[in-house]
Amino acid sequence: RLNASAEPARTRAFDPTRAKDLKLLGAKENLLDAIERNDAQRIDAAIDECGALYDGERRSPATSRALRGRWRLVHSKQAANANPFQILFQGAAKNYQTFDEDDGVRNAVELGMLRIEAFATSENAGAVRTNIEIRTVDVSFGGRRLKTFELNPKPGAGRGWVEQRFLDEEVRISVGNKGSVFVHVKDDEGESAKEAKETTDAATTTTSALARVERRADEDED
Repeated sequence: RLNASAEPARTRAFDPTRAKDLKLLGAKENLLDAIERNDAQRIDAAIDECGALYDGERRSPATSRALRGRWRLVHSKQAANANPFQILFQGAAKNYQTFDEDDGVRNAVELGMLRIEAFATSENAGAVRTNIEIRTVDVSFGGRRLKTFELNPKPGAGRGWVEQRFLDEEVRISVGNKGSVFVHVKDDEGESAKEAKETTDAATTTTSALARVERRADEDED
């Protein structure tokens, strides 16, 4: 027998924004899975889906706090006219990009004990775009800086931009001014303890070897 005094059941209103967010989350997870499986076709489709679902003008990723910090490159699709440096090291090295609070943007490539780091000034140019201009390039080996190149391009030259097509606390999809597409994951923790130890041990071994060579050279002169 029904209780006439019972309160009527409440109907939960459909939230289209929540549904879209869940769909976007699924697209992001699909992208990460496709990258792990190295499925190029699925990767391209997942990138397009994330970009279509993400409202950059509303979320303003270029000014978001989530953009700050260090990001590790996990996938890139280089344009035909991309920087030869990017093409050369594509998939062959550890590649990081760091957005500093006030400083600018730093791109670092690590290939064994070799490290190449480019520093660029940056400025916001809208909700999704950041203008960048490379200023210096440092070359280091075994933790020792070998050379710093200072770039002084002509006015208007050497400048570029990057647009954030998707951004959350874990994943970032961006497109450069030449059309290259990049997928990064947040990596504020940096190297694992094991990797850090291996890097330190390798640098120590190299430094010790150089010291022995120098001592032998001094002994030969004596």
